[in-house]
Amino acid sequence: MNRISSQFDSPSPKRLCYTSPIDPQTGRLETVRLEHVPYSKSYMIRVFALAFLSGSSDLIEVWRGESKSCQDIDYMREALLALGDTDAKHIPVGSAGAVWRFLTAIAALSTDRPILFKGTSRLFARPIDPLIESLQLLGANIDFDTTRVEQTTIFPPTSRLHGGEIASEVGENSSQFLSALMLIAPYLSSPLKIHIHKDQRSKPYINLTYSLIEKAGAKISEERGIITIEPSQYDRAKVEQLLLHPETDWTAVSYPMGWCAIPEAPQSIFIPNCYRESLQGDIVLSKVMESFGVRTRFFPTGILIERVGNDKIDRLYDQDLSDNIDLVPTLFTTCLALGRPFRFRRIGALRYKESDRISSLIEMANRLGYQVIFEGEELRWDGTPPSPMNSPITINPHEDHRIAMALTVFTFKKEGIYLEDPSVVEKSYTHFWEDAKSVGITLVDN
Repeated sequence: MNRISSQFDSPSPKRLCYTSPIDPQTGRLETVRLEHVPYSKSYMIRVFALAFLSGSSDLIEVWRGESKSCQDIDYMREALLALGDTDAKHIPVGSAGAVWRFLTAIAALSTDRPILFKGTSRLFARPIDPLIESLQLLGANIDFDTTRVEQTTIFPPTSRLHGGEIASEVGENSSQFLSALMLIAPYLSSPLKIHIHKDQRSKPYINLTYSLIEKAGAKISEERGIITIEPSQYDRAKVEQLLLHPETDWTAVSYPMGWCAIPEAPQSIFIPNCYRESLQGDIVLSKVMESFGVRTRFFPTGILIERVGNDKIDRLYDQDLSDNIDLVPTLFTTCLALGRPFRFRRIGALRYKESDRISSLIEMANRLGYQVIFEGEELRWDGTPPSPMNSPITINPHEDHRIAMALTVFTFKKEGIYLEDPSVVEKSYTHFWEDAKSVGITLVDN
């Protein structure tokens, strides 16, 4: 899998440096254009699942979106091809939580041989129990033990999986459990009814799954908090259209927006192929960042993000972020860099990401001299200026792509910051460092 290998020779720490990309001839800072913002991995792995389940693995095989792909998308693509076209029993999924969970449901539905997944130790420490238990209730043949998750084996079903009712509690720790069940539901022998809690976390991701299932031609409806999916099938032609028109990743857009909010950074950035019409919940960024003095302008060919300023930037940023939890790292570093106090509510699920993201963020803040507090499900900072810290300051992202990318916001404010293992960004944004270089951020060995 050459596409999944890293572009870095070693994980040794690299120093983050900033050089203003001012045009030497005009003395002006022109609008920066970012060419490598990736496709949405949430969108792509769902659409690949639709293609596989529709019997259209050939669409996955001939897909030519590698230039805007990332490791998680590649893992999903390669794993589905292995699941459908070879006799491979051990399928690599890396650290991709959504890939692992979606493939577990797909394999439980359709495998013709025992399947095990190969992944990182952190992946197998993340929750999957509610999904396995739900699949078993639907008739799946899975050998699962919480003490040896990495040895979980999915056997061919003894009969066609059936529908039933899924309690809202199943999605308490991760909406991905519900999305995984939704994706396979059209191929069950009877209707599947999924109860959605009124305070369901990451509801936009369930909405994304719902919309894609509907666009792919399956029978799906929602009434009074219950999603019902009837036995049906996905339409190849409709799935192909979804593959031909992928969405740019709005979560990835958060990093350029964080840069743009910092006065020392370029004030105008253009991102092609990013549009107002999006199924992704993180498009709320276009509104959220207005309070940070960043305006989003939509054009037929993409978006222009501009720093326009905000005289209320010192006011407390107080938000329930349970629906947009992947935005927390960028908002965290942007608030700290701007000196803006914050209170992020209902973000406890960050404990179960690629790292314990709460601990990783607190560790990063402490290394930079800030004292932040996490209590219950709230992360907050009162705006107290950071303590002076001697350089160099080395930040460990703990194998978490979003920690590494969010840190770059500080490149414009502080010198002497080193990042361990910068290759972790490739999980969701393969050419992140090339786009970062466009705004003046570079990695130096010493």
